[in-house]
Amino acid sequence: MKPRISRIGRIINKNPRNRYMSAIKEKIIHFLLRYCIPTSLLLLGRSIRFRWINDQFTREKAARKESCIYCFWHNRFLLMPYIYQRYRGGKNICVMASLSKDGEYISDVLGGFGFEVARGSSSRGGEGAIMDMAAMLERGLDAAVTPDGPRGPVYRVQPGVIMLSQASGIPIVPASYDVTRKKRLKSWDRFIIPAPFSRAVLVYGDPIVVPNDADEAKREELRVRLENSLRDLNAKAASLLGVEGD
Repeated sequence: MKPRISRIGRIINKNPRNRYMSAIKEKIIHFLLRYCIPTSLLLLGRSIRFRWINDQFTREKAARKESCIYCFWHNRFLLMPYIYQRYRGGKNICVMASLSKDGEYISDVLGGFGFEVARGSSSRGGEGAIMDMAAMLERGLDAAVTPDGPRGPVYRVQPGVIMLSQASGIPIVPASYDVTRKKRLKSWDRFIIPAPFSRAVLVYGDPIVVPNDADEAKREELRVRLENSLRDLNAKAASLLGVEGD
């Protein structure tokens, strides 16, 4: 009688050579993510011609070395590390990444940029990640949150970023961008991969501050305001470039 597939898998996993090869493969993946991918993203970003809209608030904050919570949709993530490094200079940032394997890989990429990472998401470990990010904001770092990640629904703000602003007293700065040429993946959020040498518009929305004494109704009001702002920024960036919006 032939062994079941699951039993075969257990037999293979117990093989020392297979474990060794898996460990080598994992090390190669982490090396590529930490060193090669950040370099590739920097080269991609440098090839794109950016136009900045409504950035006075963030420029003033940068000049005074004051912190912000940058908030953008999950599908706009790819260019944001480059944009931040170019825009904020020597200031550092903390980014939330999920506890999944994908989150581990994203942490490697962010580490390659020198960023701090708080592990957690709306579905698992979120409260601990918010506490970690609040502590880093208190140390003077910025923070970045993709409020519809890591699994959606797309363009739906989860409450974590509102809670982070309330706990820290730091304003939320909504942001979005679009590009003239891009590829969209067949993922839950139709993730955007900008084409090299395209044109881009990055648009900031008005900052949102969550009062320390905000109750549940007030938090929900501000959550909806942030969601609407981010959706509007998508449309504005597309309109300014003359491309089709979401």
